[in-house]
Amino acid sequence: MDPTRSERESLTIDTCGNGVVDRGEECEPHQHGITVNFQPGGTGSGIVNGSVSSSTGCCDPKTCLADVHAVCVDGACCRGCQLVSRGRLCRPARDQCDLPEFCSGLEPNCPSDLYLENGMPCRVDAKTSEESTAAASVGAEERENALCYEGRCPTRSSHCKALWGPSARTADEFCYTSLNKNIDSACGEGVICEDENTMCGLLHCRDGTDEPLPVEARSLSFFNLRTQHDRQKIQCQYVASTQKFSYVPEGASCDVGRFCFQRRCIKPTAIAVHSKCPRGPYIPAGNEEGGGEFIHPAVRRNLPTTPVNATCSGRGICTNGAFCLCPPGWHGPSCSQRQMQPKVMNQNVSSAKSRTPAAFSSVYPDEDISRLIWMYLQAVDKNPGKHSTLHSHASTQLVRCSAYIKHSKAVKTLRLKARASTICLC
Repeated sequence: MDPTRSERESLTIDTCGNGVVDRGEECEPHQHGITVNFQPGGTGSGIVNGSVSSSTGCCDPKTCLADVHAVCVDGACCRGCQLVSRGRLCRPARDQCDLPEFCSGLEPNCPSDLYLENGMPCRVDAKTSEESTAAASVGAEERENALCYEGRCPTRSSHCKALWGPSARTADEFCYTSLNKNIDSACGEGVICEDENTMCGLLHCRDGTDEPLPVEARSLSFFNLRTQHDRQKIQCQYVASTQKFSYVPEGASCDVGRFCFQRRCIKPTAIAVHSKCPRGPYIPAGNEEGGGEFIHPAVRRNLPTTPVNATCSGRGICTNGAFCLCPPGWHGPSCSQRQMQPKVMNQNVSSAKSRTPAAFSSVYPDEDISRLIWMYLQAVDKNPGKHSTLHSHASTQLVRCSAYIKHSKAVKTLRLKARASTICLC
């Protein structure tokens, strides 16, 4: 074999339309419905993740350069080759452990994903939850409780839906208590669950599809067992593997006041997870000026009953960026200072950004976007369990509450031609 053959074959020639943003290119045209993101300046950074684009004709297929009239080519904040107005909802909150993101009016992509820090309490609405009612050892209300983990409020049924389809839900407790004590690696590689940890081992579901949805799960051993217990038909669907998706999600409730953590059913105090956000003085509502203001449900469920130093002063939201997202009217690293004038909030943003880890220093929302986030959260709080129906409604209402303003000099310097907007506080 020619020793130089492999070298020749490994060489690639920069060509327009090959699905890669090569040197001298700014974008890649549609490839089977996919458009590669526009790279301002055409630096040619290599392969760029593509996404379904609502913008067509923004990339010249002959030159792989953006159309002369195009400000952007693709992205959640790009429509018709132009940037959408500032304040448009681009990533709805997935559930109460997540935060919504809004377009900045300056970038084609949605801002980085922000959500509540791990360990914040959350609860699934009993009226909309499909959790099993068979778990006799777990109270009906307690069973809906969980701890936020990576931006989701983890429940067995939500995990079952991701694994076995939208009609799937958690199986009867009998599946957990009988099988997880006898299946190898049910509580981790080579570990059979002890009695107190069976609800935190392998995930058991029912009413799902014949095969698991994730492609990687189909190559593994999966089972669909049907039996009877106490004269009732029982179905136990599970994937026998040590992959993360095979287990009950971290933070799911497993008993009254206990949650799953590393395949164990323990009290939150045993985890000893300390918040990375600053603490400030908290005064119970009714004893402080401004009592009765909206407080995020995850924060409400964790409030002390006596004056004490609390994370984000018991009113802000501690995010995965390790900073407090302060509600309107409050500022400071721990949201402990009253906002007296609008300009104070701008100082607060700068102060918070300076104390935020480098990875999130550019993520801290500006004043108007922060207010939009809180408006959205308050709207969702008034309609618990209806995230999906609120997304379009919230977006419409927020857009109606926008007023267009002229570009700043900084925007003109960036040569962005889309209109920016400021949010009117309605």
